[in-house]
Amino acid sequence: MGKREMPHNYWGTGGYLLSVCFRKGPVDLGGNYVLFWKHFGIDQERAHTWPACLHPLDQLKENVREGRKIRFCCGKIEGLPMYCCGGWTHEVQSQSMKD
Repeated sequence: MGKREMPHNYWGTGGYLLSVCFRKGPVDLGGNYVLFWKHFGIDQERAHTWPACLHPLDQLKENVREGRKIRFCCGKIEGLPMYCCGGWTHEVQSQSMKD
């Protein structure tokens, strides 16, 4: 997807895996947790930037605590006139929402 999205500016692909447990106590492999993964393209400009100041787990905690929605989209669904996000990622935000 990254190569298709930015053919001449593509640098690589990143990803993350989030595991969420919905029960107290020990986790077994029988299904009391949910895995969610996401892959994303990285362009040349962002590939050479410094990492964010916060540790990724601390950043995730802050985003959840403040109710931030992370804006990403995989692109248009092939054969349909819509984006995978339903379009909300591409809506223009006010400056106060960007901060």
